[in-house]
Amino acid sequence: MTLDSAGLIQWSPTVPQLGLHTIAVRFHSPTGSSEDHNFTISVRPVVANTSPKIISRPISLATTGRLYRYDLVAQDPDHDALAYELLSAPAGMSIQPSTGSIRWQPAQDQLGSSTVTIQVSDPQGGSTTQIFSLTTFVVFVSAVDNVGISQLELKVNDRVVALDANHVARLYADDWGFGTLNMVATARDAAGNVGWGSGVSFYRNPDVDYEANPAVPTAIVTSPAIDESVVGMVRIEGTAAGPDFKEYRLLYARADNLDFIEFAHATTQVQAGLLGTWDTTLLENDAYIVRLEVTDLIGSTSVVDVPVGLSGALKLGNFRLSFEDMTIPVAGIPITIVRTYDTLRADRQGDFGYGWRLEYRDTDLRTSLPKSGLEDMGIYTPFKQGTKVYLTLPGGERQGFTFTPEYRVLPGFGQGNDLVIAFPRFTPDRGVSSTLNAGSGSLLVNEFGEMYTAGGIPWNPASPDLSGYTLTTPDGIRYQIDGATGLMNSVTDRNANSIQFSAAGISSSTGVAISIERDLKGRIQAITDPSGSNMSYKYSTGGDLLAVTDRNGNTTTFEYKVDSVHYLDRIIDPLGRTGIRTQYDSDGRLIGTLALDGNPTSLAYSPENQLVTSVNAAGQQTTYVYDMQGNVVSETD
Repeated sequence: MTLDSAGLIQWSPTVPQLGLHTIAVRFHSPTGSSEDHNFTISVRPVVANTSPKIISRPISLATTGRLYRYDLVAQDPDHDALAYELLSAPAGMSIQPSTGSIRWQPAQDQLGSSTVTIQVSDPQGGSTTQIFSLTTFVVFVSAVDNVGISQLELKVNDRVVALDANHVARLYADDWGFGTLNMVATARDAAGNVGWGSGVSFYRNPDVDYEANPAVPTAIVTSPAIDESVVGMVRIEGTAAGPDFKEYRLLYARADNLDFIEFAHATTQVQAGLLGTWDTTLLENDAYIVRLEVTDLIGSTSVVDVPVGLSGALKLGNFRLSFEDMTIPVAGIPITIVRTYDTLRADRQGDFGYGWRLEYRDTDLRTSLPKSGLEDMGIYTPFKQGTKVYLTLPGGERQGFTFTPEYRVLPGFGQGNDLVIAFPRFTPDRGVSSTLNAGSGSLLVNEFGEMYTAGGIPWNPASPDLSGYTLTTPDGIRYQIDGATGLMNSVTDRNANSIQFSAAGISSSTGVAISIERDLKGRIQAITDPSGSNMSYKYSTGGDLLAVTDRNGNTTTFEYKVDSVHYLDRIIDPLGRTGIRTQYDSDGRLIGTLALDGNPTSLAYSPENQLVTSVNAAGQQTTYVYDMQGNVVSETD
């Protein structure tokens, strides 16, 4: 071992010198003073480094609009810490450098085949790679009918494509080539009626830089912003242009059901201007995707999706009514069966068939998060800042909340590596006075802003390891809601009186209970009170509620529109009288009712001005003006 005048120590240990060695160094200053320093050196035998090994198999199929997840698993024989890196990947794909977790949300314009190359390295320079081809294209065909679908057919570029048992078709570039795919789906019912839907997608060639190609049309949405809460008539602003421009379309879909509906179409280019207006006054508050599709003359299509949250109570033209089927008085909160119909829910099957829901029990809780694909294993997509939660209160009011966690930084974990923790918090939408909670413990935050528990579980109240949601109203009523099913578990008042709910019945903390019988589709067939008397319910083959028989044997029947699926047409009382009859326009708005006394009422709407005009049988006209929260601010007759 040597030490030079500059203080550099050099040593090449030999095999006999393996082990621990204490080194003592004395430094002398020009003034004659000295200072001693001691340190220890451990000499270890040279061991050849072994490169890490990847043991997981990649997931090679991704779906547009859904979160792609691949958690790469690698092992290192030397037990070294590993680093993960994407050497090649489609735009927007990311990897967690220390765990190998890959996340990607493929856009509509990323259909086709992409090459993904992942490198795993150890600190000694050893590395290995995994290369795979990732295909992004899935077509899902769905249809609904009041008597049932007998046949579904999909044509792509005029060729019939086979659908599997789940009505899914997978298209590959080897079979179709790159370019535009024009898709038309046809559905037929048992009565011979035919319906159809269409869509256009562009299969990208991974060897072509479309972004650098000036011929590709431009699709930009500047308003609304991503994850913005919107209400009423929503202005969609942006750019739809290109040198060979042909047309653009605006569409929307619920985030959990990407069945897009067109609401605007134009053949004129727009540069940084108004593209169209989205009327949300006939839509239930929920998470939605707004899509802009721009197509040019050579068939190239650019697509941009903007996730938004629909809030507020400004709903103009939906038909809604409730029936109180049963009330059992008990101390505190009575046991009540309230059955509610709403055209906003005509496309959804509830406890009493399409359009109907059981108040209290069914909150229809939804979030803006995509599916993880691992829900059957109890693993849900983790929450992050801005995640939306929607639920329906007893009485039918739809409320929205935004996840706004409280962040704290714990220093002391190394420069640039401060530990960030968060505490779950929810902010109610404007006009919402209730509060929402989902636990109060601290959460870990990864570099993607996703929340995890201290045990490494993705934080989502739907997880079986968590306790769901608690909604508290201003009057102190607490609703305990299952995070996975969205169903109410219990209701408790300020005095600790409570009601418990299950699929099989409703019980009070006093011991009084009613039982519920359901069919194989989960619809309520009968409700029995404590004395043994029951209500019974009958359904059509298409899933509509046809008849309700009360505890005295009186039967009320329901009829539905033929041209508007699941839209309630008339109600006939036990004496055979039509209690109410409805009339809708082509958009599904209620434009008229005919009461039992035979007197009609007509309704007209101006959604852009938030106006509703009602005219009764005598010709008397009343105009109502609403604010953005659905409150009547003026009434003129």
